[in-house]
Amino acid sequence: MYRNILLASFLGLVLLAFSAAGLAIWGADEARYQLRRVELASGVLHEQLDLKADSYELLRRLSDGIVGTPPMGGSIPDETQERAAIQASIDRIRAMIAREIAFSRRHEEEAEELARLAEIERGLLFLLAQYRQARTLAGRGDVEQGRALFEETLRRMTGDGFRALFDAAVAEEEAETRDAQAEAQTALTRVTLAGQLGGGIAALLAALSLTVLLRRLRRPLAELAGVAEAVAGGDLDRRVRLEPGRRDEFAHVASSFNTMIAEVARSRQGEAEVRRQLEGAVAARTAELARANKELRRADDVRRRFLADVSHELRTPITVIRGEAEVTLRGEAAKPAEEYRAALARIVEQAAHTGRLVDDLLFVARAEAGEPRMALQAVALDALLRRTVIEAEALARSAGVALTLTEAAPETLVQGDPGRLRQALMILLDNAIRYSAAGTRVEAVLRHTPAGATLRVADRGIGIAEEDLPHVFERFWRGSRAARLHAEGSGLGLPLARTIVEAHGGVIGIESRVGEGTAVTITLPIAGRLRAVA
Repeated sequence: MYRNILLASFLGLVLLAFSAAGLAIWGADEARYQLRRVELASGVLHEQLDLKADSYELLRRLSDGIVGTPPMGGSIPDETQERAAIQASIDRIRAMIAREIAFSRRHEEEAEELARLAEIERGLLFLLAQYRQARTLAGRGDVEQGRALFEETLRRMTGDGFRALFDAAVAEEEAETRDAQAEAQTALTRVTLAGQLGGGIAALLAALSLTVLLRRLRRPLAELAGVAEAVAGGDLDRRVRLEPGRRDEFAHVASSFNTMIAEVARSRQGEAEVRRQLEGAVAARTAELARANKELRRADDVRRRFLADVSHELRTPITVIRGEAEVTLRGEAAKPAEEYRAALARIVEQAAHTGRLVDDLLFVARAEAGEPRMALQAVALDALLRRTVIEAEALARSAGVALTLTEAAPETLVQGDPGRLRQALMILLDNAIRYSAAGTRVEAVLRHTPAGATLRVADRGIGIAEEDLPHVFERFWRGSRAARLHAEGSGLGLPLARTIVEAHGGVIGIESRVGEGTAVTITLPIAGRLRAVA
């Protein structure tokens, strides 16, 4: 071992000579690297200065186009062309910074440059967007509003914050250029210094190498003995500290000893981890069972509620059908054919009503179970609304109510079942007509809003009491005022309408005041923004 140590000392002197040569090569490479950095930073600096000048020129031209008067023979700036020009300039700078990142060893500064460039890009695009909005307002006749909007934007864009972005970008590239030049000079200076100091270091190394190496023999032995004693006492966190770069016999023994301690520690940690995984798996399975039980209870609640609703609603029509048949068959003498025909017609009417009622209840129950059955297709909601209003006009005339379609936004496409959507619209119109006084007006409006296609049906009827509003979407619930006016209602209309709307991914709301009227609003997603519906 000692022979190896002495041989290593001799080889160290040889390596010192090679190190001097390597340092010279490194200095030359470092100088070339820094000069390339200067070249790249200068290119980015030039593009940053051009972008700064173009941006201030853009501010001036856009300002003239809004708050001032275009110069003689000039034209109003085209937002699309200006956006393309700005984007092209920013893309060039971003590409050059990308080349810097690919070349440079330090990426933090370039990352800050990209972040600052992105902020400048957002500011300029925001400026162009505000300019377009101001021009739109001016085109609509709101010249002062458009001017005020753009003047506010200009104040923000010409403030110290936005100017500081450009100044910081330019200053950063100038500083990087100076830094690269200084580091190139430093590299050359280091090469010169290394040559001067190499001879002295070689002599000093020869004198001190034996002493240093002998000391290194004593230190690892003491460290290894101390760690072995600690591990024997149960401290598995202790490790033998290895000197960086040491590869002798002691380093091998210490590395093996550390590996053995780590394996024992990992074995204990593995046991704890397996125990935690088992506990987690049990908890997860328990949660899954709880969720499954909850779903089963919900499905059972839906089934029981459906059966209760069917029993409740079918009792009346079945009683009517049975009564009609019993009255018709009562007595021994044969009745005229017309009387039989009238009785059968009433029975058919009640059977049809019963079928519709069962179909509606089935739809509501399936929707609550998450399985609504609908024939989805693209539906022109404006055309469907017009047809439904025409169909409801007969009801309005018989009630002495004026039914008007005030506004229907054209080309309002939704994805849905046209039959169910028509049914929901007819429910709203029928309710509005039914509870409106003669001589009043029912209005339907269809508009495009940020939330989607919004349909509003408003009447000036009896209204709904405030304490009744939370219950209007409950099945078979009817307010006292509605029940007094129309005893034949079933209380299924609004709940069915809500189920249809929600099955189409929409929302329904109601506003009402007693004596002033009621307004029901439906909002459905436009076809382009629809989510998948079962």
